[in-house]
Amino acid sequence: MALRDRSRCITIFFPFIGDTIGGSHLSALSLIKELRAREMFTPIIGLHDHDGAFADYLKQRDYECATVPEVEIVNTGSLFGQFKKAYRAAKPLAAFLKAHDIDLVHINDVRTLYTWFLATKMTGKKLVWHQRTSSSSLRIAALSLFMDAIIVISNYTKQQMRSVARNKARIVNNPITLSTALAHTEPYDYRAHYQLPENTYIIGSVGNLTAQKRPDLILEIAKRLKKSKRLFAFIIVGAVRDAYGREIERRIHEEGLSRQVFLHGAQFPIDPYMKGFDCLLAPALDEGFGRTLIEAFLCRIPVLASAHGGHLDIIQHQKNGILIDPNDADAYVESIMQLSEQGEQDISHILKTARKYALDHFSAGAHADAVESIYAELVKGRS
Repeated sequence: MALRDRSRCITIFFPFIGDTIGGSHLSALSLIKELRAREMFTPIIGLHDHDGAFADYLKQRDYECATVPEVEIVNTGSLFGQFKKAYRAAKPLAAFLKAHDIDLVHINDVRTLYTWFLATKMTGKKLVWHQRTSSSSLRIAALSLFMDAIIVISNYTKQQMRSVARNKARIVNNPITLSTALAHTEPYDYRAHYQLPENTYIIGSVGNLTAQKRPDLILEIAKRLKKSKRLFAFIIVGAVRDAYGREIERRIHEEGLSRQVFLHGAQFPIDPYMKGFDCLLAPALDEGFGRTLIEAFLCRIPVLASAHGGHLDIIQHQKNGILIDPNDADAYVESIMQLSEQGEQDISHILKTARKYALDHFSAGAHADAVESIYAELVKGRS
């Protein structure tokens, strides 16, 4: 492969903490992969934590990562305390940006934003903030004054922002594709894994166990369906990160749901695990987007989702999925029962429409094209 002329390339730096992994990380990697194939860009990944979940994911896939200076990560706390930490981190981080001849810093999560914004602006580099969750944060609004561009993943996300940030925001659809190597793999066999009867209806949910994803509602639905003559099993694919997740684990056992609800851990890539579901249940509130909905569309898995947040930007009720009153557990139960009684032929029009929608709107190439145009505007006239 011919070496790139770095003097003509735009060097984009993507800093990450590295300790956790989620859909936003996968979307960012999809963009980075596309940029690497384009002669105009040189993307660089930087990690603070080389032993965390995202770091492990990158190592397994042979991604090269730059080691950033060791600084204190700016997390929660008072505004003064956060600024003080950012100020202490600014000098070594600014030196890193200069040493690597960075043109633009593309930031994807709040901790990284708080840690890097001051160093980025001190060095005169362009700052792109990628807002991937719904938030009306006053601090994000204040920091938007330092941002050269803001990318949001849905209209819902944009509308939740305060006006000073919203006025800078541009909507760019997330890139979501099936893993090429796994496109023709068999669905994961949950019935065999958990020794479930063959006629068990598998209801899947994807996402780490956080209150926002509402696994507590899944437990309530499971309890109500336990009374049904039909056999149902709930598979939650996601990590237990904290006390809330451990509380859900405890409740599953204490409430007698250990043969109805199974925590399957985080799995990457998601494709075979998604294909093993009979339907996807997405009860979360305030989703900025809803990556798992599109993944289910691509895998031809019917979707039942809360009529809330970014889900409303994706699902047209009874056309490409089913929307449910987010606070009505009985409505979820009824929808699951109805769907479980239908054959694939009965819902083929929904599955076909959903897959076409996903393919038409969420390709990695279209995402990269939109982001590339933003980059080009920001560095226009660079010497």
